[in-house]
Amino acid sequence: MAKKTRGFVNQVRGGTNELRFFQAIQAPSWNKPSWYRSVRRATKDEDSRGIDAIAQTDIGSIEIQIKSSFSGLAEHQKRHGNDQVIIVVSDHLGICEIQRRFAREVSRKRHAVLQQRR
Repeated sequence: MAKKTRGFVNQVRGGTNELRFFQAIQAPSWNKPSWYRSVRRATKDEDSRGIDAIAQTDIGSIEIQIKSSFSGLAEHQKRHGNDQVIIVVSDHLGICEIQRRFAREVSRKRHAVLQQRR
């Protein structure tokens, strides 16, 4: 596959998986963690800094990057560092697994922020 075509396919795949992420996290049937308040899409400015979503929690905002593969995760970490929450939402994941990954990763970041405040 030509590099240009592969880039377009990956962009479409990434957009589709971002949509699946928001559908899973905003599902009314999900038993959300007690610290969860809401999630929203990143603004254009935030997106240009490698942020796809902002989770509002009981301790404030947590930035999230959504990736469609672990190779995409590794590439993103090389460019932006390891400080950001990155959630891999691959094509085969169901809603419950996306919700579990979100809760696990945001909870880890939340815990780290709380530890820094001490």
